[in-house]
Amino acid sequence: MNAKINFTPPASLILNKLIALVISAFFLIVGQAHSLEEAAIFEWWDSGLISADEANEMLNLLEEGNQEEACMLAEAYSLENCRPTANASKKTHSTPKNENHKKRLQNKRPPLSPHGYVQWKGRTDSLGHLESSRLDLQVDFYRYRLRLGSQELLTYRNDGVEAYFGQISTRENHSYIPLDTLWGTSLLYPVGNFRIAGAIDTALNRQALIGYNMGAHHEIAAALGRNASVEIFGWQSRQNTSAGLQARASWGQLAAWWQHGQESPLVKMQFQNDPQPLSWKVSAYFHGSEVPEQAHLSKSILQNQLWSSQTITYSDSSPWKTKLTANSRITVPLDSSSTAKYSKASEFFSLNNATAQFKLQASSGPTVLRGTASVTCLDASKNCNQDDLKMQVSSRILEGPGESPGQILLQGSVKSRYARKIGLGQPHLETGITYSQESVNSAGATLILPRANPAENLQVRTQANVGTDFLQTSFAVTFRKKRSESLHPLRAYLQIKAIF
Repeated sequence: MNAKINFTPPASLILNKLIALVISAFFLIVGQAHSLEEAAIFEWWDSGLISADEANEMLNLLEEGNQEEACMLAEAYSLENCRPTANASKKTHSTPKNENHKKRLQNKRPPLSPHGYVQWKGRTDSLGHLESSRLDLQVDFYRYRLRLGSQELLTYRNDGVEAYFGQISTRENHSYIPLDTLWGTSLLYPVGNFRIAGAIDTALNRQALIGYNMGAHHEIAAALGRNASVEIFGWQSRQNTSAGLQARASWGQLAAWWQHGQESPLVKMQFQNDPQPLSWKVSAYFHGSEVPEQAHLSKSILQNQLWSSQTITYSDSSPWKTKLTANSRITVPLDSSSTAKYSKASEFFSLNNATAQFKLQASSGPTVLRGTASVTCLDASKNCNQDDLKMQVSSRILEGPGESPGQILLQGSVKSRYARKIGLGQPHLETGITYSQESVNSAGATLILPRANPAENLQVRTQANVGTDFLQTSFAVTFRKKRSESLHPLRAYLQIKAIF
């Protein structure tokens, strides 16, 4: 299980006032902004694209630092394009431009002076109680890294050699499939183009891995990329033995893991191709009624023997930058064989008791006035008898001269659910404004009317990201007001990071 630090929540009234003060302070600060993954999840949650359980799954993955898996879930749940983002922290050291200078720095002994950061993340519920929090301290010195808080881990790296002591998990075990976090040790040693690794934890799970760097060969690198590699691994616990294969190339990755006694292996696939003007991406999990005991998968993936999402995008190079996107999600539950039925409309989905959603979206126009239209089929197995229709208009305005001028983004949208024999439902209205500079700091607010009547249900979503070389703070808060309740925080996320 993942280690967490629980804090005693303050009284809801004090917390609500504190959030209000933080929001007021952030909107008075002028800085740079970057896009928040948590803010995007809040936006999909507020818009009804994802459920509370789906939102919490992704938020938990982001707290653990597993952005790739969170992004994979996001594309399936929200039917929106998603790319894992690197650490948005502002660099505290300049990057050398000269390649020879880079090599000299790589060969130079690492600095002995400690440096790192302290970071706190927290989420509150509708009562103002702190429902989840993580505190992390990371210190780098010489070839060591020490992490304390939500993960307690000592790392040593030197010329390809890696050693981990503490709470080890997915990254430390170099696994493409998410793993449980347990106390233990993990080692990796390169031998030429080979990599040999092993791990043992307190539950007496033992892992052995051997990999080969195929990208070291110019012929293979030209076809598969410089990061192309293949690895064979095995796990042994007190009761079970398992083995698997994982491979990576420039166009994706594949992992297959089979535990002795299980009927089907656990398979994960992620393939993508980004040439212009047409790009595509496919992600999928496949497994039987059981998965290897060391795997740590999301609830929705465990419930379906097939879990997949697909994205195809066509981008025009014209000044209006027209973009056409098709997103889909297909799931087949584990108990499909016992409830299979036929349907004239869709024999495939009914035979497998599968569910499928797909979304078609088109956007076009200059940045000063750009329009987007989309239609989402909520269930293809029912012949798309319910569809979400959405229209959005946005305007991006540059403010001031220079290489990185400030930007003001204005946008508004209307969404409605269309049901056959019933017609359009009540519209869902949103309008918002965001101000940003460069790619590090921003502030914005969105007014949401879920049922087009402010007296019945009104929501306000605010978000900001403020950063310097030494302190970075991010937050997203959604307020709600109904007939029977006053305006109060419905949910909130806050992150504070101090760099030293």
